[in-house]
Amino acid sequence: MILCGWCSALTDPFVCGSCGRNPVIPWTQRGQLPPTEYEAKRIDARRRLSEARRALGPEATLDAIAEHLNVSSRTVRRWHEMSGVRPSVPSPIE
Repeated sequence: MILCGWCSALTDPFVCGSCGRNPVIPWTQRGQLPPTEYEAKRIDARRRLSEARRALGPEATLDAIAEHLNVSSRTVRRWHEMSGVRPSVPSPIE
């Protein structure tokens, strides 16, 4: 599974199941390899974390980010690890 360069859906590498186009063409035109499923999840996690941090401010705690995104603090920690973004303020470990 790769990320379609046209519609950003996860799809097979030959024809996108969502938009029907060849999902690889936009990536090759940019001189890049299409992101795999793991990379696509990493990109989505990074995007969601960035949006929450913009909405809450740079000093937002993991718990505040988790509440804003309606996910658990554990999920936010995993997203931080997966995306390579370190939390700006560490959350106390219970």
